[in-house]
Amino acid sequence: MATSGERTRRTTHRADRGQSNVVGVVLLIGLVLGSSALLVAIGAGALTDVQTQTELERAEHSMTLFNSRAAMAALGDSPSQTVTFGSDSGSFDTRRGESWLRITHANHTGGGDDETIYNQTIGTVVYENDGTEIAYQGGGVWRKDPRGEARMVSPPEFHYRGATLTLPIVRVADADEGSSGSTVEIERANETKRVFPNASASYDVGGAVYQNPVANGTVNITVKTPYYNGWAEYFRSNTDSQVTTYPDDQRVRITLVSLAGSIGAFTMPGEGNSLPIQGMGADHPVSDFEITLKPDPHYQNMHWSFYADEGNEQLEIHFYSDGKCNGGSYSGDIDTSIYYYNTSGPDTIHEEWQNTSVDVADNDDFTLDCSTGELDVDLMGSTTMTYDDIAMTGSDNKWYFGPEISSRGVPADTTSFDRHTVDPGTQFSAGSGQAELGFLVDHYLQLAGPTYDLTVTDGPGGSSRVDESESSGTLTFDTTTGSKYITYLHVTENDIKVTFR
Repeated sequence: MATSGERTRRTTHRADRGQSNVVGVVLLIGLVLGSSALLVAIGAGALTDVQTQTELERAEHSMTLFNSRAAMAALGDSPSQTVTFGSDSGSFDTRRGESWLRITHANHTGGGDDETIYNQTIGTVVYENDGTEIAYQGGGVWRKDPRGEARMVSPPEFHYRGATLTLPIVRVADADEGSSGSTVEIERANETKRVFPNASASYDVGGAVYQNPVANGTVNITVKTPYYNGWAEYFRSNTDSQVTTYPDDQRVRITLVSLAGSIGAFTMPGEGNSLPIQGMGADHPVSDFEITLKPDPHYQNMHWSFYADEGNEQLEIHFYSDGKCNGGSYSGDIDTSIYYYNTSGPDTIHEEWQNTSVDVADNDDFTLDCSTGELDVDLMGSTTMTYDDIAMTGSDNKWYFGPEISSRGVPADTTSFDRHTVDPGTQFSAGSGQAELGFLVDHYLQLAGPTYDLTVTDGPGGSSRVDESESSGTLTFDTTTGSKYITYLHVTENDIKVTFR
C-alpha cells in the first residue's frame, strides 16, 4: 500500500505535468501567432514593394505619354494637349530653376575666343514615389533611383545625323504644383525662338553673324541636372564625341568638333606653324595638294618638310635640294621622301619611300622657274617612289624625325596597303617596291587623320632656304561625317506651360 508521501508525490507530478501541457500549448499558440504576424508583416512589405513598382512602371508610361504630348504642343501644330495621370501614392513636383542647358562655341575665331550661344534653365516635371524619381526634362524622360543613379527612359530632343545637330530645346517655362490623379494641361507658352542660325545675332568678338556652316573650334553642350548620368549615357550611345561628367556639380558636357571643310588655298605657315586638318574623310579623300615654295635666297642645301607628330604616330614629307639656279636653269635634283611610323595599333607600321633624283626639267609634278625662283610641287602627281630605307642627306637634325629615321630600318615588306578600299592589298619589297607619289601622300594623310596638325619645318637653326611668307599651297579633301564632328547647328527655344487640374 502506498504511503501518504508517495500519494502526495504522484499527485504533485500529475499537477506539474498538467501545467507543462498548458504552458506548451500557450507557447505553441504564441509561436503560431508570432509567425503569422511576421508573415503578415513580410507579406505586407512585399505587397507594398510590388505596389510601388507597379505604380512606378505606370508612371513611366504616363510620363512618356506626357513627353509625346509636350512635343506636340511645343513643336507641332497643336498648341494645347492634356494627359491624365492615374491615382496612386506618388506625388508630382515642378522644378523650374534647378537645371539648365548651355551651348558654347569655343575658339570660334581660331584665336581662343569663346561665345556662349545659349544659357537658360530648362525646367523639370518630376513624379516621386518611395525615393525614385521619374522626370520629364529637355524633351526626354529620365528615372533616378534612391542612390542618385539616373538612366534614360525616353530620349531628349537632341537629333544628330551626318555632322548636323538639330536641337529644339523644350523648356518648362511656367508650371504649378500637382498631385497624383491630376489631369495635366500642356500649352505652348511662347512662339518658337530661333537661336542658331540667327541673322539678328552676332559673335561678341569678330562680329560674325550666327550662321552655318560652323567653322573653327568646338561646340560644347553642357547640361546641369540631377539626371546627368542619363544624359551622359544618351550622348555616348548616339555619338563618339568626347563626353565629360562632373558629378560634384551634377553636370555633363558633350564636345563636337567643327568641320570647316578642307583647307583650300592657303598661305604657307611659318616654320613651326601648322595647317589644321579637321575631319579628313575615309579611304583616299585628297583631291588636290599643291605647294609653291619661294626661295630664301636659293634652294641649294634646302631641307623642308611637312610633318605630323601625334606621339605614337609620325608622318614626314621631306624635300631636299642639292642645286640652285645658274644661267636661267636649275643645276640639281629634288630629293623627295615620305616617312610613316605608327605604334597605336596591335602591329607597328613603319614605312619609308624615296626618290633621290627628281629632275625638274623632266618631271611634270615638279616645276622650278628660275626667273621667279619658285618651286611648284604637285603632291598628287605620278612621280615614282621606291619603298626602302631613306638615304638621309646631311645630318639627321635637318629632318624633323631624323633620329628616328636613322635608327629604324624598314621591314622587308609592308602590308599596310590594305587599309582602304582603294588600296591594292599587295606587299612591297624593300628596294624594289614602287608606288606613285600622289597615291602615297593620299594614303598617309588619311592614315594620320581624321584630325591633326600638318606642321612646317625648314631645317635647323639659320639654314632656312624657303621664305614661307611668300609661299602658298592648296589642299582639298573630302571630310568625314563621323559623329564627333559638327558642320551645321540648328537650335531653337520652345517654351511650354504645365497646369495641373
